[in-house]
Amino acid sequence: MRLHPKFFALLVVVVHHAVAGLHAVAHGALGIALTLFQGAFVAGVIIAAPSVAIVLLATRHAAWGALLLVVSMLASLIFGVVYHVLLPGADNMFEVVSGTWGIVFQVTGPALAILEGLGAWAGIRLFAGPRPEVAP
Repeated sequence: MRLHPKFFALLVVVVHHAVAGLHAVAHGALGIALTLFQGAFVAGVIIAAPSVAIVLLATRHAAWGALLLVVSMLASLIFGVVYHVLLPGADNMFEVVSGTWGIVFQVTGPALAILEGLGAWAGIRLFAGPRPEVAP
């Protein structure tokens, strides 16, 4: 069974948001607070932008939606790698405390990275795909 590219993008964004929600709960349970910048980035780029992209995909502005999906998912992926892998601190998945919520944190971080990669790929496919002919 082959999924329509727009449906695949929608599926990725919905699952991404569910995993992001679980990751946020793990953040709270572990006492890992976000800075003002991080909170704004999460709200605007990681959550809102892919949602807006999905809405745009259902309009005559589908190309803009695909582009927004690519940019937001790639930015989210970079953000996650920087804060969960490269920078030291409580948000680093290799330094998080053990226990149930530590495991949830360590599983949802890479899961988000995979979903963000899939979301970017879906957006690229949609952006590069065939465009309907427009009458002059």
